[in-house]
Amino acid sequence: MMTLARATTALAAILALLLAGAALAQPVPPAGSQDPFAGKLFAPELILKNQARLSLGKDQREAIMAQMKAFQSEIVSLQWDLQEAMEALQSELDAEPIAEERTLALLGKVLELESNVKRAHMRLVIRIRNSLDAEQVATLREIAGSNRR
Repeated sequence: MMTLARATTALAAILALLLAGAALAQPVPPAGSQDPFAGKLFAPELILKNQARLSLGKDQREAIMAQMKAFQSEIVSLQWDLQEAMEALQSELDAEPIAEERTLALLGKVLELESNVKRAHMRLVIRIRNSLDAEQVATLREIAGSNRR
Protein backbone atom coordinates (compact mmCIF):
# COMPACT_ATOMS: atom_id res chain seq x y z
CA MET A 1 0.00 0.00 0.00
CA MET A 2 1.39 3.38 -1.00
CA THR A 3 1.46 5.99 1.74
CA LEU A 4 0.30 9.52 1.06
CA ALA A 5 3.85 10.82 1.43
CA ARG A 6 5.22 8.27 -1.06
CA ALA A 7 2.38 8.97 -3.49
CA THR A 8 2.99 12.71 -3.23
CA THR A 9 6.72 12.22 -3.76
CA ALA A 10 6.14 9.93 -6.73
CA LEU A 11 3.67 12.37 -8.28
CA ALA A 12 6.10 15.26 -7.77
CA ALA A 13 8.85 13.24 -9.44
CA ILE A 14 6.60 12.37 -12.39
CA LEU A 15 5.50 15.96 -12.82
CA ALA A 16 9.11 17.13 -12.68
CA LEU A 17 10.02 14.60 -15.37
CA LEU A 18 7.10 15.64 -17.54
CA LEU A 19 7.82 19.34 -17.16
CA ALA A 20 11.50 18.82 -17.88
CA GLY A 21 10.63 16.77 -20.95
CA ALA A 22 8.16 19.37 -22.15
CA ALA A 23 10.71 22.14 -21.66
CA LEU A 24 13.34 20.24 -23.60
CA ALA A 25 10.91 19.43 -26.40
CA GLN A 26 9.89 23.05 -26.91
CA PRO A 27 11.77 24.94 -29.59
CA VAL A 28 13.38 28.09 -28.26
CA PRO A 29 11.38 30.99 -29.69
CA PRO A 30 13.31 33.92 -31.14
CA ALA A 31 13.74 36.87 -28.79
CA GLY A 32 10.69 39.11 -28.79
CA SER A 33 8.46 36.52 -30.44
CA GLN A 34 4.80 36.29 -29.52
CA ASP A 35 2.26 33.52 -29.04
CA PRO A 36 1.93 31.86 -32.48
CA PHE A 37 -1.80 31.28 -31.88
CA ALA A 38 -2.63 34.83 -30.75
CA GLY A 39 -5.32 36.34 -32.95
CA LYS A 40 -5.76 33.08 -34.85
CA LEU A 41 -7.45 30.81 -32.32
CA PHE A 42 -9.64 31.79 -29.40
CA ALA A 43 -10.56 30.16 -26.11
CA PRO A 44 -14.16 28.94 -26.06
CA GLU A 45 -14.62 30.91 -22.82
CA LEU A 46 -13.79 34.14 -24.65
CA ILE A 47 -16.48 33.44 -27.23
CA LEU A 48 -18.96 32.42 -24.54
CA LYS A 49 -18.37 35.62 -22.55
CA ASN A 50 -18.78 37.77 -25.67
CA GLN A 51 -21.72 36.12 -27.46
CA ALA A 52 -23.77 39.29 -27.67
CA ARG A 53 -20.87 41.45 -28.84
CA LEU A 54 -20.06 38.87 -31.51
CA SER A 55 -23.71 38.66 -32.60
CA LEU A 56 -23.54 34.89 -32.69
CA GLY A 57 -26.36 33.42 -34.75
CA LYS A 58 -28.49 30.56 -33.48
CA ASP A 59 -26.83 28.10 -35.89
CA GLN A 60 -23.37 29.23 -34.81
CA ARG A 61 -24.26 28.95 -31.13
CA GLU A 62 -25.67 25.44 -31.63
CA ALA A 63 -22.63 24.36 -33.66
CA ILE A 64 -20.24 25.65 -30.99
CA MET A 65 -22.24 23.94 -28.24
CA ALA A 66 -22.20 20.66 -30.19
CA GLN A 67 -18.42 20.89 -30.61
CA MET A 68 -17.94 21.61 -26.92
CA LYS A 69 -20.14 18.65 -25.93
CA ALA A 70 -18.17 16.33 -28.22
CA PHE A 71 -14.91 17.67 -26.78
CA GLN A 72 -16.07 17.16 -23.20
CA SER A 73 -17.11 13.59 -23.96
CA GLU A 74 -13.73 12.84 -25.53
CA ILE A 75 -11.80 14.51 -22.73
CA VAL A 76 -13.54 12.54 -19.98
CA SER A 77 -12.38 9.29 -21.58
CA LEU A 78 -8.87 10.62 -22.08
CA GLN A 79 -8.68 11.84 -18.48
CA TRP A 80 -9.65 8.40 -17.16
CA ASP A 81 -7.04 6.75 -19.37
CA LEU A 82 -4.43 9.32 -18.36
CA GLN A 83 -5.14 8.81 -14.67
CA GLU A 84 -4.83 5.04 -15.09
CA ALA A 85 -1.52 5.44 -16.93
CA MET A 86 -0.21 7.85 -14.26
CA GLU A 87 -1.11 5.37 -11.51
CA ALA A 88 0.70 2.58 -13.37
CA LEU A 89 3.75 4.81 -13.77
CA GLN A 90 3.66 5.72 -10.08
CA SER A 91 3.53 2.04 -9.14
CA GLU A 92 6.46 1.28 -11.40
CA LEU A 93 8.47 4.06 -9.77
CA ASP A 94 7.79 2.48 -6.37
CA ALA A 95 9.52 -0.76 -7.41
CA GLU A 96 13.05 -1.58 -6.32
CA PRO A 97 14.85 -1.55 -8.63
CA ILE A 98 12.89 0.52 -11.13
CA ALA A 99 12.41 -1.38 -14.38
CA GLU A 100 13.77 1.11 -16.89
CA GLU A 101 12.14 -0.23 -20.06
CA ARG A 102 8.72 -0.69 -18.47
CA THR A 103 8.88 2.74 -16.81
CA LEU A 104 9.86 4.42 -20.06
CA ALA A 105 7.06 2.60 -21.89
CA LEU A 106 4.58 3.79 -19.27
CA LEU A 107 5.95 7.32 -19.52
CA GLY A 108 5.48 7.11 -23.29
CA LYS A 109 1.84 6.17 -22.73
CA VAL A 110 1.34 9.14 -20.37
CA LEU A 111 2.94 11.53 -22.85
CA GLU A 112 0.85 10.10 -25.71
CA LEU A 113 -2.35 10.62 -23.73
CA GLU A 114 -1.33 14.17 -22.84
CA SER A 115 -0.70 14.80 -26.52
CA ASN A 116 -4.16 13.44 -27.35
CA VAL A 117 -5.69 15.86 -24.85
CA LYS A 118 -3.85 18.77 -26.48
CA ARG A 119 -4.86 17.56 -29.94
CA ALA A 120 -8.53 17.37 -28.88
CA HIS A 121 -8.36 20.90 -27.52
CA MET A 122 -6.74 22.17 -30.72
CA ARG A 123 -9.43 20.43 -32.78
CA LEU A 124 -12.10 22.16 -30.69
CA VAL A 125 -10.69 25.67 -31.06
CA ILE A 126 -10.10 25.18 -34.80
CA ARG A 127 -13.67 24.01 -35.34
CA ILE A 128 -15.04 26.88 -33.27
CA ARG A 129 -12.86 29.36 -35.15
CA ASN A 130 -14.10 27.96 -38.47
CA SER A 131 -17.71 28.57 -37.41
CA LEU A 132 -17.08 32.33 -37.09
CA ASP A 133 -17.22 34.90 -39.86
CA ALA A 134 -14.48 37.43 -40.62
CA GLU A 135 -16.17 40.23 -38.66
CA GLN A 136 -16.50 38.03 -35.56
CA VAL A 137 -12.86 37.02 -35.81
CA ALA A 138 -11.83 40.68 -36.06
CA THR A 139 -13.92 41.47 -32.97
CA LEU A 140 -12.31 38.59 -31.06
CA ARG A 141 -8.85 39.80 -32.05
CA GLU A 142 -9.72 43.23 -30.69
CA ILE A 143 -11.09 41.75 -27.43
CA ALA A 144 -8.14 39.39 -26.99
CA GLY A 145 -5.67 42.19 -27.72
CA SER A 146 -7.20 44.44 -25.10
CA ASN A 147 -7.14 41.56 -22.56
CA ARG A 148 -3.37 41.06 -23.04
CA ARG A 149 -2.51 44.66 -22.24
